[in-house]
Amino acid sequence: WKAATDNKYTAETALESAEWKDSISLSNVADKNTIFWVNAISTADEKPQQDTSVDIQAEGLLVSD
Repeated sequence: WKAATDNKYTAETALESAEWKDSISLSNVADKNTIFWVNAISTADEKPQQDTSVDIQAEGLLVSD
């Protein structure tokens, strides 16, 4: 997994334009939506394929300082 903060990306531009990192920090999070992006990446030995039937569900831990 990689994560990226939002820079007003669209779904079409996020993969190419976002700065993907192992971890990100979010600031000014309040009682509003805070958009960020996650990218699931295959392993090097996994054969590329276009499988749009798969749903990915992920759980994460948000930590506040």
